[in-house]
Amino acid sequence: MWLAAILLVVVPTIAAMCGPVLMHRRIGFERLASNNEVAGIKFASTARAFSSEVDTGSRQKNAIKQRARAAF
Repeated sequence: MWLAAILLVVVPTIAAMCGPVLMHRRIGFERLASNNEVAGIKFASTARAFSSEVDTGSRQKNAIKQRARAAF
């Protein structure tokens, strides 16, 4: 059982932790930094679109609740 836990949890975790270090050494800082800038813009755009959708949904729910309260 312990061997299965080590093989299923510990080994993949160590491999996942070593992956970024190896890629950083292989690719280099300059190339990774430019990719970070592009990824940052994409993440910011996605977050803004999602937050506006969530905000719209909550406004609609609040409007429905206010209409229901006004009826009483």
